[in-house]
This record gives sequence, C-alpha cells and structure tokens, in this order.
Amino acid sequence: MNNQLFTTMKKVSFTIIMLLVCLSIKAQDSNNLAKVNRINGIPVYVMCQPVADYTVVFMKNTGAKLGALASEGTVNEGISSKVAQFVTRISREARKTNQEFDAVLYLEGKQAAAIKFKSPPTPEEKDLAKVNVVKGIRVYIMNEPVGEYEVINDKSGGAKAGSYLTSGIVNRTISGDVGQFAKRIKRSSKKNNQVIDAMIYNVGKRAVGIKLK
Repeated sequence: MNNQLFTTMKKVSFTIIMLLVCLSIKAQDSNNLAKVNRINGIPVYVMCQPVADYTVVFMKNTGAKLGALASEGTVNEGISSKVAQFVTRISREARKTNQEFDAVLYLEGKQAAAIKFKSPPTPEEKDLAKVNVVKGIRVYIMNEPVGEYEVINDKSGGAKAGSYLTSGIVNRTISGDVGQFAKRIKRSSKKNNQVIDAMIYNVGKRAVGIKLK
C-alpha cells in the first residue's frame, strides 16, 4: 500500500468517525428538545428554556388558588390550571401597562415571566425549548419531545399535603408538583423494574414516564 493511498484511507476513516460523532451528539441534543404548547395562542415554557434568545419584560406572582380555597385545601389545582392562571394574569398586566410580550416562561417558585424574543425565531426555533432535569429525569411539562418515545409508566400526582395542612392558603408550586410527579413515577418504575429517562405532563393530574428512542 503506497503512502498516498494510506493517507486517503486515513482521511476517509476520520471523516466517517467525525460524522458518527456528530450524529450521536445530534441525537443526544434532540432528546433535550421539546415543542411547547400554547394557551390562548401564547407559547408557554414551563420548566424549560427557549432555544431562541429572549429578554424578560416583567414578572408576575401567582394568585390565590380558588380551587384549593373553595375546597379547604382538599383540591390542589393541576399544573395546567396554574399555568393558565399565569397566562391570564400576565396578559392582563400587559394590556394594563401597554407592554408587549411573545411568550410566558416559568422556571420555579411562585413567579412567571413575560418574555420577548430578541429577534423573530426561525421556523426551526419556533416554540422549541430545552427541557430541565428533575430528580434525575428529563421533564416535559406542557410540551412534547421532538423525537420518538415509548410510554412506560403513568402516575397520579396524589394528594398535596401542603394544601391539606393550610386549608388551601398555601398551594404547592408548579415546580413542587413536577418534583412530586417525578418522584412518584421514578419510585413506581423502580418497583416494577421499568427503565425510564423522562416524564411528560400535559393536562390534569397525571404524568407518564417514558423511554426516549
């Protein structure tokens, strides 16, 4: 084998290796990406970060949870209801103060942000987010994985002790609900010898444990 042929084969091998590495990285990245839902036409980024660059326009606190108050704490509203309340409160504030925003962002605690993108998201970036990890698993909250997945386990959020003890005055935060869902799904999956690497929550008081493909 002459030196020129050997050099050519090395270059081809290196190119193939780099291509496989890039494909592997792309597959891993896609497992962190989600397409977010919209409420009243407004994209909601719940415990995830928009792919497109943004700035925070203003913050808004959560209000009292009427469902928990009316039931003396025996009912804690689902995550989707709490997110909808944030969207309503932020939309009202924006109209009242004549401020424009593109989406609602919630990361943790009892505040959500009205955000505006620095430039219009490209078609590839529109409504796309990078999801967070909670209790060691990716959490898709009111969004869907970009890639394919298989449902392995589903679990109810269960009664919320915080609301019981305070007669609804203190209602678990969205991040608290997510943490409880993740904990219960992981525990159930381990008990049943199931392997999951993420969970999805969209509406109501149930979440599913999934395996990403």
